Amino acid sequence: MEEELLFLKNILAQNGYPTRFVEKNMKPKPKREECDSAPKKTLYLNLNFKGDLAADILKRRISSSLKKTFPAATLRVTFSSRPILRNNTKDKLSHMTNSMCIYQFTCSCGARYIGRCMRVLSKRVREHYPAWLQRGGTGSIRNANNNNINSLIPNSICSTGMEFSASITIYCI
Repeated sequence: MEEELLFLKNILAQNGYPTRFVEKNMKPKPKREECDSAPKKTLYLNLNFKGDLAADILKRRISSSLKKTFPAATLRVTFSSRPILRNNTKDKLSHMTNSMCIYQFTCSCGARYIGRCMRVLSKRVREHYPAWLQRGGTGSIRNANNNNINSLIPNSICSTGMEFSASITIYCI
């Protein structure tokens, strides 16, 4: 074995390898002792994408630094970019334009009314709370066909004579 190592050392020296390099790499390496270790924890890092070359270099540098500093961790680097199309391209609609919803009137006196409508909510609210009542006037509770409206809210307001102030809570079906 010694003869073969000496032979290799001479050949490498003749081929121009520095003797210091050859001697350093020919020394036997000590065996690493295997020890029971905890399972590696995965760390996730999301960075902005700035091109393929930059992404490869950055990922390699961060991974190697982390392996040296925290050997019990593995790194998963992901790259993302800004979306080209924004998600908020549509205008927000009022809740009163909802249909097929459940709504709840809560009066200032504490009374509550829960209803359900399949039509646009603003039309249904107008049926409950006629325009003449909004203006503070008096009148009968009738719809356009001159039929009585069977709504508990205006009936309650007319019977108690209270100022009407209510909040509406909407639940979509």
